[in-house]
Amino acid sequence: MFLGDTELTGLSERKLTLLRRTRIGFVFQAFNLLPSLSAEQNVALPALQPTVSSSATPPAQVSAAGEVAGWARSTGNRWLLPAAALTCAGGVALLLTVGWSAAVPVVLVGLLLLAFARPNVAVDRRGITVSGMLPWPRVQVPLDRIETAASRDIKPLTEYGGWGYRIRPGRTGIMIRSGEGIVARLADGRDFAVTVDDSATAAALLNTLIDQRRTEH
Repeated sequence: MFLGDTELTGLSERKLTLLRRTRIGFVFQAFNLLPSLSAEQNVALPALQPTVSSSATPPAQVSAAGEVAGWARSTGNRWLLPAAALTCAGGVALLLTVGWSAAVPVVLVGLLLLAFARPNVAVDRRGITVSGMLPWPRVQVPLDRIETAASRDIKPLTEYGGWGYRIRPGRTGIMIRSGEGIVARLADGRDFAVTVDDSATAAALLNTLIDQRRTEH
């Protein structure tokens, strides 16, 4: 299959993302709207995004009364939603057969899995925000706590001991799947990471926002 003179078969997810952004356009969905932007800025955002190269200035910049910049992606794991449903069902079964004491922990784990079955990752002047399908929990890392950001491949099992919200010596993270992700070095020397596609764009934008904050202060 071709789009113009570009063959689509075999393109990586990153190249397909750039192709959609530069030659096709955007489809706005609930999880891809940036809460820090107004309705007008959300509509204007796609038209202002340039093609990104490794040395380019990061995209998604909107100028209004003050400069606002943002990036957002949804990420997910095809096993998390069924696992969440089975866990919640198991909790209900325990409630009916054993009682509250056995059921509540299982239901809570199921709800936590459901919340992050398809999380949304946003980067803007507030920092990094990871929100799930439910209003709670929401993880936010303020921009003023971030020293620098990078994009790299992450191995959740070997680096973080598994999937989900992980706390390890010197690092925390939200591990939804293996693969590329944002790794932010914090002011206290710890790392915060989240696995998500197009992480290079997010890391570049974070670094630009950090530089701007340092210049302003």
